Amino acid sequence: EEHVALYVCILSSPVSSHRRTYTSSEAAHRVAWDREDLGEAPLFTPMILCQEPRELKLQSVRDGVHELWNGVTVNLERGARLAIGPVIQLRSSILELLTLVPDNNLHHGCFEVGALTEGAFTFQVRLNPELHRFLQYPGEDQTLRANIMTHVVSACLSLLQRDFSEDDGEEGWRSHRALEALAQHLEQRGIPCWDEEGFHPEQAATMLYPHRIPTRDSDDAV
Repeated sequence: EEHVALYVCILSSPVSSHRRTYTSSEAAHRVAWDREDLGEAPLFTPMILCQEPRELKLQSVRDGVHELWNGVTVNLERGARLAIGPVIQLRSSILELLTLVPDNNLHHGCFEVGALTEGAFTFQVRLNPELHRFLQYPGEDQTLRANIMTHVVSACLSLLQRDFSEDDGEEGWRSHRALEALAQHLEQRGIPCWDEEGFHPEQAATMLYPHRIPTRDSDDAV
């Protein structure tokens, strides 16, 4: 009420050591980031900071402190943290983990999927240059692009099921923050994780990104 406190949101990425502080006089924040700078879904830490030195006499009811602190006067320095919220991480959709790379050695219309585990986990999708170009500039043919991307997602999930089904603690797939977030995303959609029985990559992919079926006018229907 006296405008001596400030809303703050810290955006960070442990993998890339990226850290940026956003401030606002309002609780709602607008933040922006470049995915290339982070390499993973960012972390957000909301807090309230003191803008200027302040002497404050604590009250249990007003300030929510223990009764032992009731009536105690404290000196707050500039930048003191008055409140800290829980760290928030964006849910990682599998599309955020894809890196599309043109490869002249692949035949027309072909692609291959691999995993990069150094630093932030990503899927490297190597594509025939013409296919790579189409996915970047599909024009009006968004339906075909969407269906190709569903195929790519299915291949990525198959790779996880084949190569990342073991959880060996610090060496297992849960050591990758992006995969941990992806597993949570699948769980929230009611889809089994790739290391569970009953997981089918093609079913999971089409549940996340159902194939788009072109519609036809009733006069053209057979």
